[in-house]
Amino acid sequence: MESVDHSTVARGRLSVLAAHLSAPIDQSAAGILVSPSCSAAVAPPTNLNGSLSIIDERIGKSMRFRSQKKALSKPPNSKSEMLRITTGKNDKGLKVYDPGYFNTAPVRSSICYIDGDEGILRYRGYPIEELAEGSSFLEVAYLLMYGNLPTEGQLAEWEFAVSQHSAVPQGLLDIIQAMPHDAHPMGVLVSAMSALSVFHPDANPALRAPTIAAAAYLRMAGRTPVLPSSNLSYSENFLYMLDSLGNRYYKPNPRLARVLDILFILHAEHEMNSSTAAARHLASSVDVYTAVSGVVGALYGPLHGGANEAVLKMLSEIGSIDHIPEFIEGVKNRAMGFPTEFFPVLFAIPRMAGYLSHWRESLDDADTKIMRPAQVYTGLWLRHYTPQHERTTSKEVDKLGQVSVSNATRRRLTGSGA
Repeated sequence: MESVDHSTVARGRLSVLAAHLSAPIDQSAAGILVSPSCSAAVAPPTNLNGSLSIIDERIGKSMRFRSQKKALSKPPNSKSEMLRITTGKNDKGLKVYDPGYFNTAPVRSSICYIDGDEGILRYRGYPIEELAEGSSFLEVAYLLMYGNLPTEGQLAEWEFAVSQHSAVPQGLLDIIQAMPHDAHPMGVLVSAMSALSVFHPDANPALRAPTIAAAAYLRMAGRTPVLPSSNLSYSENFLYMLDSLGNRYYKPNPRLARVLDILFILHAEHEMNSSTAAARHLASSVDVYTAVSGVVGALYGPLHGGANEAVLKMLSEIGSIDHIPEFIEGVKNRAMGFPTEFFPVLFAIPRMAGYLSHWRESLDDADTKIMRPAQVYTGLWLRHYTPQHERTTSKEVDKLGQVSVSNATRRRLTGSGA
């Protein structure tokens, strides 16, 4: 399999977005984003179905496990295969110690496929290059949710439904306005998505994410929220809420709206990353609002969605961008005038489509169970209670006031002058 020069691919995609920003405004012209052969020519993974035999040298037994699509699978209605490997009655079986779940697949999914080494990102089998070239974000959202690209009639109905359910209650806007003016917009988004369940417990939280995000953005500037328009596209409507200043006749620049739409397509779904894994985990036990609030919180931080924000704060000290893929994200967002602290919000808005696609898939999956990962216990096996006056001070006990550093503090410390 031929490897991909990631530097060339990254710089090519950056030049494409720059071209969209500088090209003449012509809605009928179709520009070439990247060559369709970028990932479409990569051969599918080989068929690795079969069986795997393991010999337990502790007891001299051999066990055979099924392998399906590169994963060890358990028999229906049974415990994990690894739990069968036991030495006797008091042995509860083997556990797989896999920090970060880097080689653990808790679900089977048909939504998205990523191979970072080969530069592949596909939604329901469609290469991201083709979708970014010819599709719109709402069309891609439909694809992710329902498995196929919509017909002309289905898309029109879908776009109308989204436009008619994008407003948020005034009470929620009042809550946002009551937050500190310097509150991080991701903190505002997390809080508002959770509070939305009080007003619309049966509604789709993703439909209102752009309106909440726009209100958070305007809060940073000390401006009041702007109600959405039902006469604009998804991306145009978002820019309208940011920039119209309440002028109902304002219409965003169509070139910028198209660039934003492409960015939304690129960020709509990235398979089983940290926040999507949180979505599947929460979906196994809680309602959709709690799940969405949780996954936005997972996206908020320096190791996931907040990584690009932290990188942009360090660029002035680094001097070279040759080895910083995140720089591309910064250029795309800064070119459109967004502050760095708003970058994670721009990821969260389109990713709602991916999150809810996983939520919906989990509801239809017969194998879905409440996620309860095991642990490898490393503590003492048994200790007996002793009265307070008989205890001695342990050197391992934390002193009062030694609170762990939060993600927000870690993110702030990545900046200069902190």
